[in-house]
Amino acid sequence: MTVFSGLRGAALFIVVIVTVGVIGYHVLGEYTWLEALYMTVITLSTVGFHEVQPLDPKGQIFTIVLIVGGLGAVFYTMVTVAEKVVEGEFQQFFGRRRMQKQIEALTDHYLVCGFGRIGQVICRELASKPVPFVVIEQHEERVQAAEAAQYLVLPGDATDEEILRAAGVTHAKGLFAALTTDAGLMSGHIHSRASSHECRLVKALDYDTPRLLDYSP
Repeated sequence: MTVFSGLRGAALFIVVIVTVGVIGYHVLGEYTWLEALYMTVITLSTVGFHEVQPLDPKGQIFTIVLIVGGLGAVFYTMVTVAEKVVEGEFQQFFGRRRMQKQIEALTDHYLVCGFGRIGQVICRELASKPVPFVVIEQHEERVQAAEAAQYLVLPGDATDEEILRAAGVTHAKGLFAALTTDAGLMSGHIHSRASSHECRLVKALDYDTPRLLDYSP
């Protein structure tokens, strides 16, 4: 069950409680429909206003039941939201740890630095072969897009030595630099890092003008 389906259930629960409250006050307290709605709202919101008119024991018992039902709906909503938030965080944490172990087990794979338009094209080509590869991307929305495509992804800056090591640059077969900004400068940094680990820079591509930069051996 998703958080949205849980919230829909909570919203339906509240609508039912409000409907029961209005009908109950209208019948038991002989209130008009507007007065019954008013009583229901002030009861569920616990604002503490006085009743439109005094309630008999049946009305008082009904009010107690209505308050309990309202608190139950609020509690259900809070638990549903908290459960899905915590569940999502745990799934993301353990999912990325599992992915990191898969990355550590790779050899003779490729690194794809950047998951922009060009990076996505490269990944599709590699996946179609299939050839093992790891995406390195520092923008969270693109990390999520790569994960949604079921690619191995390492969040981080591809010019960072530690990130390249974590992606397995020391035993990678090659590296694609699919850049979005400052193509020449960024590719130079990546080329320098890759060369220090004897990892061949296969292609350095500029995002805006997909041209092969002069770094391939």
